Amino acid sequence: MNMPKIIIPLLLTAILAIPVAGYAFTVSYSADPIDAVVVDAKTKQPIENVIVVAHWVLEGGLHVDRVGELKILETTTNKAGRFHFNGWGPIRHWGNSRLTYMDPELILFKSGYRYLRLTNRATPEAIGGKATPLRRSDWNGKTIALERFEGRLEEYAKHLSFINTSLDFIDENCNWKKVPRIMLALQIQNDVFWRSGITRTPYSLSYLTDTKECGSVKEYFEKFDQ
Repeated sequence: MNMPKIIIPLLLTAILAIPVAGYAFTVSYSADPIDAVVVDAKTKQPIENVIVVAHWVLEGGLHVDRVGELKILETTTNKAGRFHFNGWGPIRHWGNSRLTYMDPELILFKSGYRYLRLTNRATPEAIGGKATPLRRSDWNGKTIALERFEGRLEEYAKHLSFINTSLDFIDENCNWKKVPRIMLALQIQNDVFWRSGITRTPYSLSYLTDTKECGSVKEYFEKFDQ
């Protein structure tokens, strides 16, 4: 018996929809506070005014790619090299994405030093989204060493350009407003590069554009000391 032609597309649609529907779920995520100390890798002395970004990355899809951000925070180290992020949550999240091992990813930057990105351990449990809804940073309570960059200015610009991979969230949902310190610091660093004729540089204010949703970039950052 031949199946009516109209039934075949409907069956295919239903079959393709099963994995997507089965993958959607609801989780109420929370996070513990994070405290750590940043020191110079050689001198072991604390480093003040290191900018630290913490962002909890949502991942999903067939190949587990980044699809968005659950939470973004920013702070700086004090004279003792210490930084702190308050705990947060619960945040109710529904959809086909989840937190994995970048829960959070930490990005550390200070001019003259190599930037550093840190994540939690990429365990099968974390990658599969089966870790506890209460997230903790592996770097809580740790001492983190930053290395001074030793090389030519062109080499430093090339090194810093790779920070763009970790900052690829800034153009989404006006997220650049949540990380003003690192955007301003990278702009100042880029000014140094440009005066030397170096064009391969990291994200900065000059890469942002005004939009109706986010408003004026210039007016927003005028509120912050450079």
